Amino acid sequence: ALEFGGDVNRPRQLLREGRDYLLELVNVRAAEAAQRVQNRVAAMRGDASPRQVSKIIREEMTNAYDDAKAVEKTLWDSLDGNVETSLDNTKAALNAELIRRGQFSDPNEIPGWLRGAIIGDPEKPISFNDVKELRTRVNTLRREIKGTPGHNRNAVRILNDIDAALLDDMAASGVDGAEAARAYSANMNDRFNRGPVGKMLELDRTGMPKVPEEITLNSAVFSKDPGGSIRAILRAEPDTRGDIVKGVLRYYSEAVWSNNKWSKNASNAFIEKMNKGGVFDEVPELRDQLARAHIAGERGDRAVMRATNENRMARDGGKARAALFLDAEPGEEMGAILHSKNPSLAARSVYKRMRGDE
Repeated sequence: ALEFGGDVNRPRQLLREGRDYLLELVNVRAAEAAQRVQNRVAAMRGDASPRQVSKIIREEMTNAYDDAKAVEKTLWDSLDGNVETSLDNTKAALNAELIRRGQFSDPNEIPGWLRGAIIGDPEKPISFNDVKELRTRVNTLRREIKGTPGHNRNAVRILNDIDAALLDDMAASGVDGAEAARAYSANMNDRFNRGPVGKMLELDRTGMPKVPEEITLNSAVFSKDPGGSIRAILRAEPDTRGDIVKGVLRYYSEAVWSNNKWSKNASNAFIEKMNKGGVFDEVPELRDQLARAHIAGERGDRAVMRATNENRMARDGGKARAALFLDAEPGEEMGAILHSKNPSLAARSVYKRMRGDE
């Protein structure tokens, strides 16, 4: 204390300030280690949130569907619409459905106007354009039914069968180019009107999406068959691939980070879910991206653990020699140093710390 003008409290103050500085430095290092890991994952996933990525994917799918419909219309409109055509396939589909129906089947599932149009007037010829217009009405009715909450799925199935039969009749008409147009329409229906993508693009009666666009990717990744759902999205619009990768990495980040702490168990669980769900089969590059994120998380976790151990050591009176002085009762400081395991080393260390040499 003589080195500090006889002030016995000055050494204690200097040591405490030094230890506080050390603890602050350790905590900063731990926070920096965690932040570096989060930055690595952020660089891989991009800046967009899952909701923003979902909106981008929905927009890309909707644009692809609009483009496909425009191509389909061009294909059908370019054909000779005056050629006489039969409805043999459509009549067969209707008769097969009528035979299956029981006395309590819902009569509204097959509207009277549709039965009449298909059965038709034997004396009145039907043109290719007539069949095309009938198919337009069938598709309009199907969209209206699907847009109704709790819609009649059997009615939709019947209209799907009728639509397919109408396409067969148009292809069998002999009109040049009809077969190619039919193949395109069938492919478009599979890509956009059925399965997971069909559900995502469905509109209700007000014209609003039944699946909100901001959860487009969520509804695929966390569905019962995430691999199949992603496959359907990629088939509808391959350009969504990069956005799917970014979105899944975002979901990973949200799953494994909590209060600035990375969870190894959560990381393993997420990667296993993606693997079992078949996501890696559809987007193989995700396996590597998530593995890299997991490794970065483990490294950051080890860095945080090292910083935490240093923190404990700095606080442990049995390990930090300066703590011998700090933790002693006022007036008992020298006694604590003299009763330590190595009094000479402890005294020199405390003296150097008080002088600011270490």
